Amino acid sequence: MATHRITKYNPANRNSLGHYLIDSEWTSISDIGKPEYNLPTFEEYYLTENSYCQAVKAILDLNNVVELEVVSLEANLSKSEFTELEVKGYLKNMNISLDYINKTFKNGIKLNWSDIEVAIRLILREIIWCELKSPIVSLNFGYDYYMYVDSKLLDTKTIEKISEMKMFID
Repeated sequence: MATHRITKYNPANRNSLGHYLIDSEWTSISDIGKPEYNLPTFEEYYLTENSYCQAVKAILDLNNVVELEVVSLEANLSKSEFTELEVKGYLKNMNISLDYINKTFKNGIKLNWSDIEVAIRLILREIIWCELKSPIVSLNFGYDYYMYVDSKLLDTKTIEKISEMKMFID
């Protein structure tokens, strides 16, 4: 399997060491509305989040993967923390409950696409963290909206499709 870093960050904005040079680029849902990040809106955030989900879906489809297993889960939300996330808008456009999170996301559970998509959104929103794995495709998320994908197949057509989503593959 080959590892690919997929991000929203344009490589044209990196120096020779690979460091991203634009300090005003938002890196978290918590950056929404902040002037130092050019006042990103939830709608802008959501479009980018959708692109991450669509990129994963394209890779899963290419590799004929229909489920991924939850590995190394970190999720310990209390009811009050969940309510705080709702108040902050971190769960906007997600019709989920704390009960859903606790029942759906457990180490060793295999997720179908709809739950994989929710997991990606929860990870990007820094609500849970886990790896999502199969023998053919694995997803791992780092800080600042970096996504690492190990896959057996990643062809030119899929790379172009992901690029059309304004996503970049390293």
